[in-house]
Amino acid sequence: MKKPLLVVAHARSGSTYLCQLLAAFTRVRAYLEVFHADPERMVAFLGEDWPLVQERLGLDDDPAAARNAVCDQPDRLVGCLAALHPDATVSLKIFPSHLDERRLALLVPRCQGLIMLRRNLLHTYISRTIALTTGIWSGADTSRCRVRFVPEHFERHVAWVVRFQAATGAIARSHGLPVEWLGYATLCQAGDAEPVVRRMLEAVGVVDVGDFRRGSVGITRQDRRDSALDKVVNADELREYLAVRGLTCLLDSADDGAILYDRLT
Repeated sequence: MKKPLLVVAHARSGSTYLCQLLAAFTRVRAYLEVFHADPERMVAFLGEDWPLVQERLGLDDDPAAARNAVCDQPDRLVGCLAALHPDATVSLKIFPSHLDERRLALLVPRCQGLIMLRRNLLHTYISRTIALTTGIWSGADTSRCRVRFVPEHFERHVAWVVRFQAATGAIARSHGLPVEWLGYATLCQAGDAEPVVRRMLEAVGVVDVGDFRRGSVGITRQDRRDSALDKVVNADELREYLAVRGLTCLLDSADDGAILYDRLT
């Protein structure tokens, strides 16, 4: 039985696209947010495996109780999923809101390695704010939506994401597990994303991934604007805030914002 692969990401970071790329390999079983705060979403993300997971782990019929049990012992869930798919590498993604450090310390050592997905944190903050404001998380074009940039909220977003990924990476390294960073911009700019993902998998020790089903994955951009200034109602305030801090590079969505990760880790 192969050990699972963990994708460490955050909201609006492009993790769904990455998971779709992983799922396109014939010997990878990629799950989305199996520790989602919404129990119904958790069940939906487990899909056809849910009845077997529920039976094998002895989970309650009540989704909320089942989620609490799963999140309290996440190592049991990943072990169960790996057992259900012994010929594949199971891939799971986690967000900052899913598990605290105690639970991460149970989950991470059960994995083969970690892929840390990084994306421009200014744009993910704005995109997340738009989604929270409109209730639109997928399936609709939000290119006309604008929100107010709030420095304190942005700084909390940055700290929340970076500290979560730093904590997860530290647990992995303490157990001798490989940790690799992947910039979402790298995936988008690649003419062919398959070799990029395959190399990343090999870097964390996942080599037997099978063939890649071409044509099964494509990028869907909900927001087609490249400049953060076009996404906020207080563009002058945002421009001044970034200029004072030497962060004007973040205005371009193609910049992966590595400088913010480096400053807080």
